[in-house]
Amino acid sequence: MFQDLPLGLFVFFVVVFWLFTVQGLLSFFFVKILIDCGGRTRMYPLYKNAYKRPFCSNIKVLKGEKMKNTKSGFTLIELLVVVLIIGILSSVALPQYTKAVEKARLTELQTNQTSLEKAADIYLLANGFPSANNTDLLDSLDVSFPDFSNTTSLVGWHCNSKGTCISVTGGTNYVDISVAKWPKDDMTGAPNYALYSRKESVSAPWTRTYSSCRGDISKFGLEAFGYTAEAC
Repeated sequence: MFQDLPLGLFVFFVVVFWLFTVQGLLSFFFVKILIDCGGRTRMYPLYKNAYKRPFCSNIKVLKGEKMKNTKSGFTLIELLVVVLIIGILSSVALPQYTKAVEKARLTELQTNQTSLEKAADIYLLANGFPSANNTDLLDSLDVSFPDFSNTTSLVGWHCNSKGTCISVTGGTNYVDISVAKWPKDDMTGAPNYALYSRKESVSAPWTRTYSSCRGDISKFGLEAFGYTAEAC
């Protein structure tokens, strides 16, 4: 969900949420004072019995007649305040957006990993371990990943257009499952991060590990879900 959300739309939602909180309303009130007192000559009301508004000692008031030659457009201080607010909100929203994208990608990897583990369990119960080493067991499993295809740059891996890749290998006494995320424009070298599963007995549980070679997923507390960290 979040990995495909445009940054502009995410910032828009953050701004809307900010404005509807007490802190946002107070900030809006403060900015309104700055804008109203930012150098324009204004008068409220424009007719009889006019009075000066509080906080704005520099506002000129005319009594009994309508103000003439009122300036239009934005003043410099109004523009600077708007730019400042956008900068502050962007600095707050960008780290949260990046974290949300990483979390969404990690969730996708975990979903793929779980699906492959279940399919491999069914395969092992029906056939046992492969009689010889096999670098691509995916086609033998009863599972479908239509968006993934074989890649020439990564032997034994099946990848989609987003740089997410899966691999299932096996031998006479093991089955290994790997789910990894590469930058979609650089499929060389180590992945950003990867999840691994290994089974050495048909009745044994899966052993799960993870690595963060060009990214950081340790902050999501994978150890609580039975993972252990390993070197790249």
